[in-house]
Amino acid sequence: KRESFRAHEVLKQRYGDSYPDEFPYVSRCLMAFQLIDGKDVCFFSVYLQEYGADCPAPNTNRIYVSYLDSVRLLRASPQNRARTVVYHA
Repeated sequence: KRESFRAHEVLKQRYGDSYPDEFPYVSRCLMAFQLIDGKDVCFFSVYLQEYGADCPAPNTNRIYVSYLDSVRLLRASPQNRARTVVYHA
């Protein structure tokens, strides 16, 4: 989803009139689910704000990551070590 972050007035006051008014970005969310007791359970999600080449400095070509990590909900048998793989990814 294409969005735009409006710069706070205090930042414009601090950095001057050359500071951009807004920063365009693409918002993304990636989620991983596992079926547990007949219900889909989200055990990992990551939220990204992708600032591209069209975004003014200081956010040009930057990605900001926010996440909710609940991998402890992942059910895996001890033999397949899936939880270890997810933790190390």
